[in-house]
Amino acid sequence: MEFGLNSQFVLLGGYRPGSQPLSSVVFDELSSVFEQLMTLRCSVVVCGDFNIYVDQVNDVYAVRFVQAGKSSVVLQLTGIKSILL
Repeated sequence: MEFGLNSQFVLLGGYRPGSQPLSSVVFDELSSVFEQLMTLRCSVVVCGDFNIYVDQVNDVYAVRFVQAGKSSVVLQLTGIKSILL
């Protein structure tokens, strides 16, 4: 993704406390936000700490989190030891 001087983009920052249990509400709300962002027709950068380790392919929440992103946006995973979104 390239940005020039006149580029417009949305920066979405998020945080989900790791001390709070995951539920389907988290994914429903995230999917809703992604759907709304798609209507803007501009680049979107999603960053933050969602405390979901997407490299754990057997974790149902990790799989659902990745699917929510893939269904709405071009997804790039970054990280060092654990791949974080």
